Amino acid sequence: MLDGGNLVQYAIVAAVSFAASVIGGVSGYGTGLLLPPILIPIIGPQAVVPVIGLSAVLTNLGRFVAYRTNIDRRKALMVLALPLTLVGAYAYTWYPARRSRR
Repeated sequence: MLDGGNLVQYAIVAAVSFAASVIGGVSGYGTGLLLPPILIPIIGPQAVVPVIGLSAVLTNLGRFVAYRTNIDRRKALMVLALPLTLVGAYAYTWYPARRSRR
């Protein structure tokens, strides 16, 4: 059950989220910078990272849907190479660490 304190926090988060989305929509940037200072005291710093990540995914999905008719398919295919680059970079973490010689 929600008490008055939680309701106020939710209202503050909703208001700041709305303002951040307007600023991000106008400028194209800033939503991920404006929300963490409000969210950290409420949900903690460890929980902010996935929340902002999900927010970024939903924002970009909305942009994709809004501008889907203007997509340059050739450039989009080049960008899709990025996940393979990430897999390759992650593969380097599997290599055992070398001991430094003294």
